[in-house]
Order: sequence, then structure tokens, then C-alpha cells
Amino acid sequence: MSPALLGSLAALFWGIHDLVAGISSRQVGHMVIVLGVTLFGLAALTGWLALTADFPDLNRSDIWVPIFAGMGYASATLFLFAAFAVGPFSIAAPVGGSYPLSALLVATLFGTPTSVPQLIAAAAVIGGVIIVALTEPEDGSEDTWSREAIRRTLVLAACAHISFAFAITAGQKAAVLFGAVEGTWISRIAGALLILVLFFAINKRRALPARWIAPVAAIGVLDATAICLLNSAGSTSQPQIATVAGSAFGVVTILLARIILKEQIPPKRWLGIVITFAGVAVLSAPE
Repeated sequence: MSPALLGSLAALFWGIHDLVAGISSRQVGHMVIVLGVTLFGLAALTGWLALTADFPDLNRSDIWVPIFAGMGYASATLFLFAAFAVGPFSIAAPVGGSYPLSALLVATLFGTPTSVPQLIAAAAVIGGVIIVALTEPEDGSEDTWSREAIRRTLVLAACAHISFAFAITAGQKAAVLFGAVEGTWISRIAGALLILVLFFAINKRRALPARWIAPVAAIGVLDATAICLLNSAGSTSQPQIATVAGSAFGVVTILLARIILKEQIPPKRWLGIVITFAGVAVLSAPE
């Protein structure tokens, strides 16, 4: 499977995942949702390995790679869900999803080949999400978010951006060393331990309401699957392309929020959405 297709599928799964996670985080609290998503995803990965493969050796000297990835994914998820909880999806999702700008630069600096058309397409994806993030509401439009909420959303989403860039780079390396599912399983254990410590240290709501169990379990599986898809691109010749294509999850989330939640999207922000999809389409084309 091409890295662009792997990234695009991950974007679709993450886009659905983020909408449900954002809605539930606003109602329940982001710490409870992050813990639920992490543990349900870990359970799904454990079941898959138990049925289809062997569990990886945890005594290897390079075990730190998936552990680092897991810490990064857990941190990114915490920051992103917190951003969804305090501000609009149409700001949080694209800022958090612009992480390929960092990841692609790192990959290029370390010698991973990238063609000029792919760089242009990647720039289009990144440019699109930046337009989406920076577009102000039209005069006279309904805007229920304060300037402070917008600022907090931007800061939290930027922290998610940085965490994602490091996590995905390490996760793709872990997939080469351990296997896509095996590396993701190890990273999910590390992430779950981090979330558990933070959850019991600072969380005041200790229970997930019964009505949210099934939706959170579903998005936990979607999250684990998306990470496996993205990590598996590490064994391809151009894993950075999957990283860029995966960033389109922000656009998917925004579109779903517009359709389902009726979140207002200014015309200029639609321009950014179209540019992002065009860039992903170019990346997905056969070489």
C-alpha cells in the first residue's frame, strides 16, 4: 500500500475519532476521554496480536524507540483533546494537524528523498491548514468563542503539533524495528502508563459515563488503527508522504463539525480546506 494511501486512511479514521473525542471532551472532560481512548486502543491491539501474531520482545536495547513514540502520542492526544474542549474544531484541528511541516523538514534533513512535486503538494497541505487556522470569522457572523478561548486553543494545538511530529517520526522507526502493530502496541503501553499517572494525579472526574463507553471504545479502535497505518509507512521509501497525508485529519474533523454540529466556517477558511484536499490528492496519485 502506498504511503499516501496509508496516510489518507489514517486521516479519515482520525477525523472521525477527533470529532467524537471533541464532543465527549466538552461534556465529560478531556482527561477521562484520553484515558478511555488509550486503554480501549491498547485492548484492541492486544487482542489483535494475541490472535494473529507473537508479542514482541520487550527486553531489546532499542525498546526506547516505541516508548518515546508512545509518550509523544499520549502527549499529543492530551493537548489536542484539551484544545477541542476549550475552542472551535476549525482552529484546533488544522493547527494540530500541521505537524508534517516539522516532520517533513526533519526527514529531509536526514536524507530521505522527496521530489519537487511532492514538496509542492506537501506545502499545499500545510498552507491549507494554516489558512484554515488563521482565518478570522466574517463580520456579523455568530462567534461563541472568546479571544481567550481562541488563544488557549492555539497554544494547546501547537503543543499537539510538536508532540505529533516527534511521535510519528519515532513511531515509523519503531515499525521498522518491531513491526507496525507490534511497535504500536509497545508505544500504546508506554502512553497508557503516562496517561494513568496524569489521570490519577490531576483528574477530578474518575468515571466515564455509561453512555460514552461505546463511542469512546469505537474511537479508541479507530485511533489505534490510524497509528498502525501511519507507522507502517515507515517501511516504505517515503514515510514522510504518509505523515503529510495523515495531516488531512483536521480537514475531515472540520467538515464533520460543520455538517453535524453546524459550526460556522468563513469562506476564506473553506479555501484552506480545498487547498488541503488538493495537496492530499496529488500526494495520493501513483508515482
